[in-house]
Amino acid sequence: FTNNALVNEGSASNYGLELTAERYFADGYFFLTTVSLFDSKYTDLSGTTRNTAFNSKFVANAMGGKEFDFTKNNKVRKLTVSLKGSTAGGRWAAPLDVEASKTNDYTIYEDKPFSKQMPTYFKLDLQAKWTVDKKKTTRELMLEVQNVTNNQAHTVEYYDNLSNKVDYAYQLGLLPAIYYKVIF
Repeated sequence: FTNNALVNEGSASNYGLELTAERYFADGYFFLTTVSLFDSKYTDLSGTTRNTAFNSKFVANAMGGKEFDFTKNNKVRKLTVSLKGSTAGGRWAAPLDVEASKTNDYTIYEDKPFSKQMPTYFKLDLQAKWTVDKKKTTRELMLEVQNVTNNQAHTVEYYDNLSNKVDYAYQLGLLPAIYYKVIF
């Protein structure tokens, strides 16, 4: 937060390229892949050009799934398995001023906005869903495991005054979830 007056007098530029490949659900499977390459900068009043907080340079997503049909004697039963992966260049932040943080006993960042890039983000999710269709209802039992690889890229850097060291906030780790849904 700041007590300084803010003005809307700078400039910014964003440009990029996005590619998408998609196969709609047919013959029991689907996939969707997107890749975005971009650059996002701003120029402040002093004429300094910097990265924006979201100038990760790239984002890529891929997902796909396969449905297995176990229907017999008009009893509809299906198993759907899908996988989703996401990766992106790290977000930008100001570097931590470790000495000033130690002296003041709280986190202080250097006056260099968006000059330090956090590590690349990666996440892989797995999902399995069992579906049973009845005359008046559909029932679904789903197991979803987010961040299957338990990747722990740090997203924020800060000074921990209790341990007197630099520490990090991490992306959400491995997270399993079970859902049961009845559709009328």
